[in-house]
Amino acid sequence: MFYYWFYSIVHILHVIQAANDFSTAATIKLAQKFDPNGDRQLIACSKINKYDTGISDKLQFKGSATNIKIRYGCAAVLNRKPEEIAANLSFYAMRKLEQKFFKDNKEFDTVPNDMKGSDQLVKKLAKIQQERIRLEFPKIIEELKQKLQQEKDELREMPEQITTEIECWAIFNERINEYRESIYKKVHGNYNNESMMMDVDEASATTVISDITSNDERIAYQLCKLQVSCRGSIAKIFSNFFSLEYGKRVLRFMEETAGVTLPNFPSFQIIERLFKLEKCKLKVSCDLLVNKTGNYLQQTLISLFNQIFDAKNHPRLTRCLREVIVQETEWAKDMCYERLDDMSDHIFTLNHYYMDTINAVKRKWEEETTPNKRLANQPLVAVTTPSRIRVDDLTFIPFTDVSNEKQAALDIQIALYSYCKAVQKRVVDHVAQLCYHWFIIKCVLLVHTKLSNKFTSAELFSLMVESEGLTRKRNELRANIKAYKEALVRVQQIV
Repeated sequence: MFYYWFYSIVHILHVIQAANDFSTAATIKLAQKFDPNGDRQLIACSKINKYDTGISDKLQFKGSATNIKIRYGCAAVLNRKPEEIAANLSFYAMRKLEQKFFKDNKEFDTVPNDMKGSDQLVKKLAKIQQERIRLEFPKIIEELKQKLQQEKDELREMPEQITTEIECWAIFNERINEYRESIYKKVHGNYNNESMMMDVDEASATTVISDITSNDERIAYQLCKLQVSCRGSIAKIFSNFFSLEYGKRVLRFMEETAGVTLPNFPSFQIIERLFKLEKCKLKVSCDLLVNKTGNYLQQTLISLFNQIFDAKNHPRLTRCLREVIVQETEWAKDMCYERLDDMSDHIFTLNHYYMDTINAVKRKWEEETTPNKRLANQPLVAVTTPSRIRVDDLTFIPFTDVSNEKQAALDIQIALYSYCKAVQKRVVDHVAQLCYHWFIIKCVLLVHTKLSNKFTSAELFSLMVESEGLTRKRNELRANIKAYKEALVRVQQIV
């Protein structure tokens, strides 16, 4: 009980018998800790018929009670006797007896009338109540307005109540169309002036696939980054064709076919065998590109879906639709894997890029043969370079005059290097086309139709109809709004 005395709106009514000393009362001492100035205190002096000497000074806080600070003073009341209680004496009759008591006892003649009788106590309590009302009503009105606005906002934020299948389809189709437009914008590069997280520069060309930002919804931009990363990873998996070790491998392969070929005309089977060793390395990077593309698009589609569909109000509907998105992206991924398996038997035809690369290497050879004549008699097995030859920047190669067999081996290395460069571009383009066809055309741009055709009218209505809990909450909000409005009107009328 004493805990509530801390609050400024709480007033303390001390009920102290007339025979007791006010200053030594336990409640008076305790109240001084919470209200030292006595601004919230009032004394009801009970059993006034058992008063002692000096009752007049006591009621007026004179004599020994001068140190007591009680703002609302004291009111003396007459308690009913046991026989009066047994007789069920009415309050009106008790007031008459109380008035007669104060008139008959001369000790109360000097006590002000507003301190005598239970009716004066009631008046004091009513005065306190009125003061609190005047002080607290502005706060109460403001709190009522805030509560009313909060309830209205919460009711406004609730989804529109669905009562018919027509309303259900109208809302569902509106959200599906919004979802479709959101996807189309991301696929076609319309990002609504979204800030670019990074620029595609030389550094991004060597970024590994795992560094692609999965929470970036710029689909066209991220697919481009995936392809650039795949191209960079493929460039790293090929052997260093101009290393000393690889040159020895070429000579060994030539020696194995020496009985059926001429020294300066090596069998094409050598290049084919060497390329098969390189081609088997492509599958890992291609599979990784497909997997990363599928995972990214799945996450992005679900992210866009969550922005439009409210899982809180329609959990079963959103769960079913998310499953459709996952199924479609997994299906597209499986189709890409299937086409990649077909690519293992694919023969990449030559194009101008192949001959351009060979000519570029040959020109370097011609530039180096003249100043390096003095190295012609040195036993070089193959061209040695300290670093891997890059796609667009052929490094310095110290070509020398060698024997016919070694020259043929060098030609094979140049041809294989050039062919792998051409294959690298063709493979990335081929896988990119596969991903675009199956992921974008067959999945992303059509996923909204799969969602639209997922349910019948009855199924959709059962999934979107308002739950009992939501209906109960809506009714509670409406009842609260009505109650707050009525309370606000009453409070304003009183004020």
